[in-house]
Order: sequence, then structure tokens, then C-alpha cells
Amino acid sequence: QVGSFGTCAFVAATVVLWFGLSSIPLDHQHSSIASNKANAKKHDDDGADRTKSNTSLIQQQQLQTLLQDGKVRTILAGFFVTIALLTENFLVWVVSATYVPSHNDTPTPLQDNGRLVLQSLASLASFTKADLQSIRDALNVPWSLVSALATSLLCVELHMGDDRSKKRSLWGVVLRALMTLAFARMIRGISFSLTVLPSQIPFCYDNKFPNPPPDNWSEWIWVGLNPATNGGCNDLIVSGHATITSLFACICTSVSGNTLFGICVWVLLSVDFLVEMYQGLHYSVDMFLGGVITSLLWKSFAHLEKDAHIGKNTKFVSLEHISVSDGIWYGVPTYVAFGVLTFGSSFMANGFIYLYLVCSVGVVVKNGGYSHYVQHLLLCLLYVALGVYL
Repeated sequence: QVGSFGTCAFVAATVVLWFGLSSIPLDHQHSSIASNKANAKKHDDDGADRTKSNTSLIQQQQLQTLLQDGKVRTILAGFFVTIALLTENFLVWVVSATYVPSHNDTPTPLQDNGRLVLQSLASLASFTKADLQSIRDALNVPWSLVSALATSLLCVELHMGDDRSKKRSLWGVVLRALMTLAFARMIRGISFSLTVLPSQIPFCYDNKFPNPPPDNWSEWIWVGLNPATNGGCNDLIVSGHATITSLFACICTSVSGNTLFGICVWVLLSVDFLVEMYQGLHYSVDMFLGGVITSLLWKSFAHLEKDAHIGKNTKFVSLEHISVSDGIWYGVPTYVAFGVLTFGSSFMANGFIYLYLVCSVGVVVKNGGYSHYVQHLLLCLLYVALGVYL
């Protein structure tokens, strides 16, 4: 199993590296150098005849201009998503540890009419639970959506495909997606914290968390900081699985202008939801609200993509002209991510996700703005996150 996963992870890492090198703008070095020289000259000229108050005003204006940059706003949105996911991860442990009835027994689950209907239909069609799971495995919905997502982002970045994808920017799409995900996960965390539902999985708490919960506060908090890669027990409303897969579907169908493709994606996603509901991993309302809330949030944040519009007609460096130093700078974080994902623990992978995010911000601060290398670091972050949590 490790060998199979490692092979797939290596191929995916190689694709990430290829994309990073093939999407380097032709003028990325010259334009950044010219911009830095121009800014330095401007600061020298202005510094000679401006007072401290004027200098402070200039700095505020420069900060405001920086924050209006769509690429910088996308990186800040990444921080927002990280905070939302860290908070949610801790709340998963909080509701599980404080729901005492689940510690030594399996509480009676609520009546799920959606699941009852699906069980009746499966019985009429002579489908067993194993049959439905085999269908789900064959469709492999999450990774099918990841493939569609990667293709969509590739078309947007390299200006491929129809007019719809050519008129959009990668950073605008990612900014919109990150804000959708952040708010969806915030709503999810608030929802399952307000009302704790009993899990439909027998002895769920015993299989996922220490029983009894630690008495020492430091140990108690440490459990909450561990990444809940296999989910919790009572973090039901709203389904995290539904928010992620629905977001992927929203992205790839919005980039594609093909109606039939869009219908196929949503039908595929619906099948995945139905099997999840039938198996009792989530209540029907969890999956329903996850899809609806994420889709509505995606529509609501459409203006962010327009505000983050980045120039088009970018020319890229051909692969034969990529320098050895570029290959090293882009290759090291890519294959470090591969090593962590394949051979490290989920806790270590979580740490590297934060490390890549901090490094991305550090590069932005050092360069005084966006550079293409930041994009590659964020892709490495996404690579690790998808490998761990999906």
C-alpha cells in the first residue's frame, strides 16, 4: 500500500515541479529587478525632501497598494483558511471529549429519513453495502475531482481551453476558492459546536480518541492540536467532506463551459454523497447542507475573482531555457513535500503545511510583493494538504 501510494505521490510531485517550471514568466527576473530599482530610486528621491509624517503616509499608501494586489490577498486568504482549519480541528476534539455519553457507550443515533429511504431502495435493487462501496471505489470521486481541479487550474494559468478559462486568472480563482473554503469551515465549526449530534458509527470515540480523556490540561490540549485526518465523531453538521468536494466541483464546472461536463460532475458528486449517507458516516442533512452552503458561498464570492484580476498574455520561459539553479530552487521544496507525505507522520505533514505557508509570506515580505516562487510554494502546500486530508 505504501509503495502504491508512494508511486502516485512521486508522479504527482513531478507534475507539480513541471507545472512550476513551465509557468515561470519570461520576464519575471527582469521585471522584479526593474521594479525594485524604480522603487529604490523613488524612495531615495522622496526621502530627501519629505518629513517623517509624509514618510509615514507614503508607507501607509504602499501597504494599502500591497494589500490591493490580488496575489498578496490570495496569500493572506491562505492564512485565513489555516486559522479556520486549525480552529475547527481543535473543536472536533472539544465536542468529542465533552460529549460524555459516547465515551463508554454508543448513543442512539437520530432518525435519518434520507438514510432510511436509501436503505429501502438498495434493498429493492438487491444492493449490499459492499456492492455500493465497490461502486464508490470504482468512481473514486475525490481524486476524480482533484484531477478535474488540476486540469482547470492548468487551463487558467496557461491560458488554455475556451474563452471562459482564458478570461480568468489563477490567483483570482484561488482567492475565491480559499475564501469559500474558509467561511464554509467556519460555519461548519460553529454548527457542530452549537448542537452536538450522536454519531451513527458504533464505538466511534474509542476508535479515534483516548478514553478516558486526559486529566492533564496540557495533554488535553495536545490531543486537540493533533491533525484529525480521519475525522471526528460528533463533528457532523456540516460535513467537511461535502464542503471540500463541492468546492472542487464548483471550481472545475465554473472554468469549463461544457454543460454536459458540469452535469456529469454534479451527478458523480451526488452518487458519492448518497453512498456516504447510506453508510451512516454522516447524516443526510450534513451532506445536503455541505453542498448547498459551499455552492452559495462560491456564488457570493464571485466579486473577489473580478477584483483580483491579473494581466493576461503572459509569456513563459521554455523548459529548455530553465537554469540549473531554478531547477534546484523549485525541485527541493517539491520533493521534500513528497518525502514528508510518503514517509512522515500526519502530524509532521501538518507542520510542513504551516512551514510552506510561512515561507511563502517570508518571500513576499523579502521581495516586497509577489514572486512566481511563492506560487510554487503554495502548490507544494496544496500537494501535502490534499495527500494528508483527502
